[in-house]
Amino acid sequence: MSMKFDKDIRELAIIRLTQVPSNVSFSIGTYGGFTRNQLIEEIKNGTDVGNAAVEMEILFIQQMPIISRKIAERHEKNVSS
Repeated sequence: MSMKFDKDIRELAIIRLTQVPSNVSFSIGTYGGFTRNQLIEEIKNGTDVGNAAVEMEILFIQQMPIISRKIAERHEKNVSS
């Protein structure tokens, strides 16, 4: 068991996953498919799968400002036309 990320980062990923409907499944690279609850357990246990899921969450959060800016730009274009 390798805890690559600190507890706060892992907890953030778990909290975000709990907001996803339980019937949604996730494909984590070459590790295969996981249910929401399986993925939460992988994160809690600090497995390679859990670490990959946390890393994807971090990348998503890092991209949020770019995504938000693009949405705002599209909205501005639609409002002014």
